[in-house]
Formats: sequence, structure tokens, C-alpha cells
Amino acid sequence: MVPRLVKLGLVGIGDIAIKSYLPTIAGLRGSKIDFVAACDVVEERAKKAKEFGARKCYTDYYEMLKKEDIELIVNTTPFKLHAPFTIAAAKAGKHVLVQKPLATTLEDGKAMIEAARKARVKLGAEPSNHLDPWCQEAKRLIAEGAIGKACFARCRSAHFGSESRPTYVSREWKYRRDLAGVVNIALFDLGGYAINQLTELLGHAKRVAAFSGLALPERFIRKEQAELEYMEPYGPMRAKSDVDDNAMLILDFGEGVLAGVETNYCFRTCVHSLTPGLEVHGTEGSIYLETPQGPLVVYSDREEYAGLKGWFTGGAPSKGFSPPQGGWGEYKSVEHMADCILEDKEPLLRGEHALHVLEIMVKAIESAETGRAMNLSTAF
Repeated sequence: MVPRLVKLGLVGIGDIAIKSYLPTIAGLRGSKIDFVAACDVVEERAKKAKEFGARKCYTDYYEMLKKEDIELIVNTTPFKLHAPFTIAAAKAGKHVLVQKPLATTLEDGKAMIEAARKARVKLGAEPSNHLDPWCQEAKRLIAEGAIGKACFARCRSAHFGSESRPTYVSREWKYRRDLAGVVNIALFDLGGYAINQLTELLGHAKRVAAFSGLALPERFIRKEQAELEYMEPYGPMRAKSDVDDNAMLILDFGEGVLAGVETNYCFRTCVHSLTPGLEVHGTEGSIYLETPQGPLVVYSDREEYAGLKGWFTGGAPSKGFSPPQGGWGEYKSVEHMADCILEDKEPLLRGEHALHVLEIMVKAIESAETGRAMNLSTAF
């Protein structure tokens, strides 16, 4: 029997699409995905999608929506286009998977969710790192009281911007406030990962206070030599930046529970850090994720919980701590959205969660500008 395939269209063929989404979609072709069409305003980039199995390419997104029989739009455009392109897709009856951040304003984020609700289409919102099995195992341990009451947490999401890796297309837009559409590029590009995990583990936050700053006003943008023939010509260049690249946030979850978020484009050793990416400390122990010792390390004083007491890695044999089975995997989100369409179920990449993350980022900027802690109104 020939499997039913989800008819997919992708818009925005930039660095993240070429490195991650297009290879993922190509791997799902014929099993879950029919790659109908792709779109980018630069024709050469649009044609690049054909190497990954796209049957047609467009330079006009609205023409693609009108002409092609598409069920799922994958929106990997720059931040400012997330809202208008997602709303247009929803109004056309298409399900959408949108890259992070959900939008650049809270009003746009709410409009996206409302458009999907009205059209009765599914909206999946990146990032999906909170669905990583190690994060879900940490969530289970916290919920079961392995570390007592969680009181304090800290999470880091940082790298060195375009200097940290070669890029297939110019990322100069990220360093221009008029093109990026945000005040702090690191917060909206990377901070969402940290906020996403913390809110998955601790629930929705009630207040945020923050500092934001521009640490490196000049950036060096490299190129990816092997791909240059397919892309618009640009080379190694120095770019002046007017977008903040450094931020620290304090989240108040109520009942005395606080968390810190560190996010920036100033972190050279993000892959080889000697400190955990995320840590949660409770009255009877601590949980560490993304550590040099392993993906999950736990300390618990609760002997009655685990039958053991002390330090454990994720693979320690005990009734309380066990390694997750299976895995989420990077960019599993495309397959997940296809499954949700085929099985008519709601995505785990909830728009309401992404909206809460967006509100935290937007209110963090307001806090940094005013010097006041800001109340949060969204929940999930």
C-alpha cells in the first residue's frame, strides 16, 4: 500500500533551511513527505531546494500559496516575516511549522495563534529542544520530587554569532535592527531555547527583569566556500551592528522560585563549556543538563525515592533514574508535524508555549529599557 504523504511547502531558503530543514525534508520524502514546492525571494536560492527534492520553486510566496496544493508550510524566513507568512498560510487552510521566535511582537504572536484557531489548522512553533528526552526525564524527576522543591535554576544559550561558524548565505541582516526587527538579536535568536527549557521544567513565569547590551559593535561574517556558487555573491566581511548581542534575565515563577537566563553572541566555548547548560537546584538535590560528564547528572538526598543516595548520571541503574528510550533529535519537528497531520492530533510544539516565551523576551527588552521588573500575562 502506498503511504499517504503530507504535501509540504517551504518558504525561506537561508542558512537554517540549507543546513537543517532541507536535508530533514529530503530524508522524509516518499515515507511521510511530498515536497511540493519551495520559495525564496532570491531565485538561485529557491532553485537550491530542487537538490533536496522540491518539485517546483517560486520567488513569490503568495503565488505559491495560491497555485500549489500544499498541506503544511515550513516557515524558515527571517524573524519579521514569521507572522505575516504564517497568518497567510493559515487563512489559506495550511498547517504551519514556524521557526523561532514565534514573532517579533506579542500582538503578532497572538494574531498567529488566533488565525490558526479560526482556520482550524495546526500551528507548530520552534524551538523543540524542550522535547529532548533528557529534558523530559529531568521534568519527570522534578515532578516526582527527586530533588524536593525546585527553588532556583539557571540556563545558558549562547555562541559567538556568525563568527562562530561558516554560513551559506549572508547573515548581515541579524546585525541590522531595521532588518532583524528586534532590539537584542541573541535574545530572540538563542534566548528562546533557554526560556523554552526552563518553562517546560518549572511552568510559566510570572515576572521578568533583564539587562541588555551591545558588547561587540563590529562583527566578522565568514562565508561557506563550497556553497558560494549557488548563492548571491558575498564574502568575508566586517559588519557594523546596532543590535544588542548580550542579555541576562531573571525569571520569577512565584513562591520564591527564581531562574536566570544567560544568552549572547559573545560565547566562544559554547560546545566545550566546563559548566552545565542548565541546572535546577531544589531542597533535596540538583539536576544538571548538558554537562561535560553527560547529558543528565543528578544529585539527590532522597534515599527513599531512588533507593540510592548521592550522584547519578542518566544511565545509573536504579528505579528512580533511567536513561530515556528513543530520542527527539534535531529538527524532528518536521516529522512530528507530518505525523500530527496524518493522525489528526495536536502538535507538542504548542503555539501557546511559544507565545509565553515570546512575551518573556518582549517584556525582557522593556525591563532592560525601563529598569523595572515586568509582569507576564500569558500561560500555557
